[in-house]
Amino acid sequence: PELLETLPESPLQRRGLAQQPRTPASVLSALASDVDVPVRRAAAANAATPIDALAHALTDADAAVRRVLAARRDLPPQWVERLAADADEWVRRNLGRNPACDAAVLARLAADSATEVRRSVARHPHCPPALQEGLAADPEPWVQAAVAYRDDLAPRLLRRLARSTDVDVLAGVARSTSASPYLLRRLAGHESDDVRRAVILNPQAPLAVLRVLSRDPYALHRAMVVEHANFSPAARWRMRADPDVQVRYRVFAFFARSKLQSQGADTAGAAPAAIVSAADSSPKDEKETR
Repeated sequence: PELLETLPESPLQRRGLAQQPRTPASVLSALASDVDVPVRRAAAANAATPIDALAHALTDADAAVRRVLAARRDLPPQWVERLAADADEWVRRNLGRNPACDAAVLARLAADSATEVRRSVARHPHCPPALQEGLAADPEPWVQAAVAYRDDLAPRLLRRLARSTDVDVLAGVARSTSASPYLLRRLAGHESDDVRRAVILNPQAPLAVLRVLSRDPYALHRAMVVEHANFSPAARWRMRADPDVQVRYRVFAFFARSKLQSQGADTAGAAPAAIVSAADSSPKDEKETR
């Protein structure tokens, strides 16, 4: 404790002290006013720093300090209002995803001239439905994509976004756990690798859609399908003759893990030699094909 209460002369050491959650509040308060910018930034980012000691950070000459301040969840309402008007875009961006923002501040930021600020509001954990509706119609597809990735998106908005031609927006729709099987089936046939990959990454993707993607021309996608929780053992077995060695390896590795787990064996070690041998075999040697 005595050591922590002695401020080092080295800026590097003071910054390290400002980053420690066990540093005494009195020391952090002093470091929050340090002459060195990285030290002040570290103190402002440290949740253990008393919020009252950071009042001067609202007007810090260096935007880096204000940026980390804007991300703190314990901001008083009046500070939130002030930071929402900050000239630095990154300050407003960080604030836009901060749970400390109320609906009024979010509405203000949702009308910001900077695309990334509006996108941050679309990603806010408590973005009101009314703002989601407006941001889903934003002129920038990048903002619409942020709305599409929301787990609480209304089905009506999801269907509207699904009519977009933008890859980022459609990838967000494809990842949505609210997307219908019909919609996922349509997106599984999209020309963009990113959109089809997003369907595979959707934990709710049904087996019928995964079967379609198991024939995807991109080997990485087929390998990802093998690992999907909704892909059945029978469907995996039909991929044992896949042209790509990594896909075949994952198929046989899955069944090896299942076998070992059913026997109560430890699967943390190296893959059995039999798996590697099977994965390296050529598809032409298989008696059955997909």
